[in-house]
Amino acid sequence: MKHTKLALLACAALSLAAPTAAQVKLNGAGATFPNIIYQDWMLRYNKAHPDVQLNYQSIGSGGGIRQFSDGTVDFGATDAPMKDSAITAINGNVLHIPTVLGGDVPTYNLPEVKETLRFTSDVLADIFLGKITKWSDARLAAVNPGVKLPDQDVVVVHRVGAEGGPRHSGELAGRARGEGQRGRDRHCQADPRRDRIRRARLRHDQQAPGGQRPQ
Repeated sequence: MKHTKLALLACAALSLAAPTAAQVKLNGAGATFPNIIYQDWMLRYNKAHPDVQLNYQSIGSGGGIRQFSDGTVDFGATDAPMKDSAITAINGNVLHIPTVLGGDVPTYNLPEVKETLRFTSDVLADIFLGKITKWSDARLAAVNPGVKLPDQDVVVVHRVGAEGGPRHSGELAGRARGEGQRGRDRHCQADPRRDRIRRARLRHDQQAPGGQRPQ
C-alpha cells in the first residue's frame, strides 16, 4: 500500500510539471539588426514545440535593455553589451549570449562618382566627428587615387538614440582617435540640438547628392 501511494504522488508531480499547450511564453525585445533571423528561429522553434510561444519586438537596442531592466520582457537583445553599472542596477541578473555577427556599412549618394569609394577607419571617424566636411578633402582623395571627387559638402545622416548604429559610429570615432572608452562614450552621446536638425532633414538628406548614411 505504501508503494502504491508513492507512485501516485510521483505521477501527480509529473503531471503538474508537464506543460500544456501554449503554457510557456517568452517575450523579448531589442535590436532591429538581428530581427529577421530571430523571427525565423522563433517560427521554426514554435512549429517544433507548440507548447512554447516565443515573441520578439524589434524596438532597438536601447529599448531592449530598458525593457529587460524593467522586467517587462524575459530577454533583451542589444548590439553592444550592457554596461557594468546597468548590470549592477538590476542586481547582476544578466547573462550575455552572442547570437549573430554582422557589420555596419557606410553608404553614400554620389551619382557622378562611378567608382566604389574606399574609407579608412581614420577617415570615417573624422567624417563622423565633422573634421572632414567636403568630399574633395585631401584625405579622402588619398585613399581613392584616380577618382574625381566632387567639391560638395558631406552630409552625415544617422540614427539617433541609444541604438547599435550610433554606438558603433561613436566607438569607431573613439578608437580611431585613440580615446578609448571615454572617447567612445563621448562620441556616442546625443546632441539634442543637432539631432533635432537631423531629424527634420532626414528625409531630404537621404536622397540628396553628397549624403552619407551609416547603417
